[in-house]
Amino acid sequence: MFASGRRKSDRVLTLLGLPNGLPHARAMAAMSRRHGSAVTRNRLKRLCREAFRLSQSHVPGGWDWVLIPHAGKMPTLTQLRESLVKLASLLATSPSSGPAAGESP
Repeated sequence: MFASGRRKSDRVLTLLGLPNGLPHARAMAAMSRRHGSAVTRNRLKRLCREAFRLSQSHVPGGWDWVLIPHAGKMPTLTQLRESLVKLASLLATSPSSGPAAGESP
């Protein structure tokens, strides 16, 4: 996923996407130790899963998504939901020109 997925970022979140051939979307959260202690990382993972659950009807189906919040500050649930919907729509509609299409600088 990390090598072949398409990537978009904004100030809150980096989103990787890869078509999965299924009628529904799937999501996971990934983060490193730079995000803080285990308690902080687990809270971020719960927030990411909840953002996906609440936004699932607005996120294109047929994709596997990896949500990677930016390290340094704790985003709110609203910020995560807005970023997820915006970035997923951009990734799903952008033309693919190889494995790294849609990559942000």
